[in-house]
Amino acid sequence: MINHEEVRRRAIPLVWSSRTYAKIFCIGFNKTGTTSLEFVLKTLGFSLPNLLEQLLRLVRQTGQGNFRPLIDFVSQYDAFQDNPFSQGVLYAQVDALFPGSKFILTTRDPDDWYRSYCRYACQFFGVSSVREITETFLRGARFAPLDHVNYRILRKHALDLQDDRVVENWAMLYDKDRMIDIYRRRNEQIVKYFVDRPVDLLRIDVAMERDVSRILDFLALPPSLNFPFPHLNKSQ
Repeated sequence: MINHEEVRRRAIPLVWSSRTYAKIFCIGFNKTGTTSLEFVLKTLGFSLPNLLEQLLRLVRQTGQGNFRPLIDFVSQYDAFQDNPFSQGVLYAQVDALFPGSKFILTTRDPDDWYRSYCRYACQFFGVSSVREITETFLRGARFAPLDHVNYRILRKHALDLQDDRVVENWAMLYDKDRMIDIYRRRNEQIVKYFVDRPVDLLRIDVAMERDVSRILDFLALPPSLNFPFPHLNKSQ
């Protein structure tokens, strides 16, 4: 059995003595193995923020074009995953704000991803079908303590452009073809963005990774820190 605490103890001094990159941003869409990747990075000695604090401090602000809170927040930690880094084009913005950073794009089969995405939504919101997740539902009082973060995140997936006007189409929020198209196009845009900088982007399908050796190589860490890749939340 792997002693992850021992790996972390050995990794921390190596990270700080050999690190040449600014930050690590995990920019894969939610439900592509980002929780497993977070565990890997923490085991390797990198600090990551509390996710709830990250959501509350960054989602609304970055959505409104206010990047001062993001700059202050990111400066406190080594690596980041989940929203808002897993959505939209924030990868390009943090690339400009934190030059010299590394980016990890987690992917999975689009159909598997969509099924997992919907299953997780039902579990998280406590509903039997994603059809129950509507604008009214998301703006309800039960989510007020979260500053309606979930509404802000999902609303962008409900937006359409019609006759040069942005309209909200909540009926399409979990439409399979639409969501897979969003998922695929974003991954393609990320790959194109880094096409001239392959050393700054690592693409991984966590289901295909037997160990963390590719991550170690990407982050310039010694092979001696290798351990089997954890597969957390496999039921999702």
